[in-house]
Amino acid sequence: MALVYVRDSVVQLELAKEFMSKIADPFVRTSFLHRLAYGYLLSAQYEQAVSTTSDAITEGRETGLQFVIDYDLLQQAGAYVGMRRLRQAQRSIDELQRRASAASHFVLTNLVIQRVRLAIASGDMERARILLATQALAGERPAFCGEVRGYRAILAAALGDIDRALDALRGDEGAFEFVESRALRQVARTIIEARLGNIGREGLETLRSLLDGGDADAVVAGYRAYPELASQVVGTDVQLPLTRLLSRSRDFDIARAAGLTVPRELRPRQRLSARELEVYELLIQGRANHEIAKTLFISASTAKVHVRHIFEKLGVHSRAEAARMAGLDDSS
Repeated sequence: MALVYVRDSVVQLELAKEFMSKIADPFVRTSFLHRLAYGYLLSAQYEQAVSTTSDAITEGRETGLQFVIDYDLLQQAGAYVGMRRLRQAQRSIDELQRRASAASHFVLTNLVIQRVRLAIASGDMERARILLATQALAGERPAFCGEVRGYRAILAAALGDIDRALDALRGDEGAFEFVESRALRQVARTIIEARLGNIGREGLETLRSLLDGGDADAVVAGYRAYPELASQVVGTDVQLPLTRLLSRSRDFDIARAAGLTVPRELRPRQRLSARELEVYELLIQGRANHEIAKTLFISASTAKVHVRHIFEKLGVHSRAEAARMAGLDDSS
């Protein structure tokens, strides 16, 4: 998929999915699902990516296509990271690590990238930097080299080390001819521009091109590493598409800090079932699980399950985080 055609490619693949029922060959079916999930991941349509990878993994298990499971666990981890469901991402990574003895070199090198993305989403920039620093690029695939260099540049720029960021972007141009690496380089350059002053017209056009073209996942990595990036688009024509992206990636804190309004249909309460809403209302009042159970006439174990599902849907890790998100529903 060429960078500017990612979104169009996804549309075409979605149309072709109507004919999946006519395909009997599991290799063809899983290959199609893998490509569709890849498009969803690149364009930051994370929920669709999770659903599609789950279908591919299920079919891989049923048909014994082990490589399918490996490849789609990678993409599933990436999608979970994208939508800030970090525990699920870690589970996918852990399962893939358990399968490492039989996994291909391609899978294992890309597993490093998912660990880096998870570290950035967790706010652990030092871990991300160390993971990248341990990668020797000599003899590796150009696409992988480009991604590593792109992430190195993003992290260095976010930390204010402009010289190191520029150094990561120098060298073999062939490494930046691929979808992910090219987008990461563009995001890194935009962060450098933001660090040196304010994003100018060229930087804004770069962000708009990535968002319109469908390679939004690289932008997510950029504003997670350097949240100030989001505040610099306020009042520009990039504000609306970036706000939508922040909603899809569940980066509500970054959106609020930048002064961006979260669309009402994507706010926390709109993603919960009726029973989960009842539990959520009690949770944000500070009620413990046994108190929620007593109020709603359910067992304590059932209340615990509902709380866990609420955490997963909201992409949070604690009751305090879940309670803070309730304020998003009250913003105009």
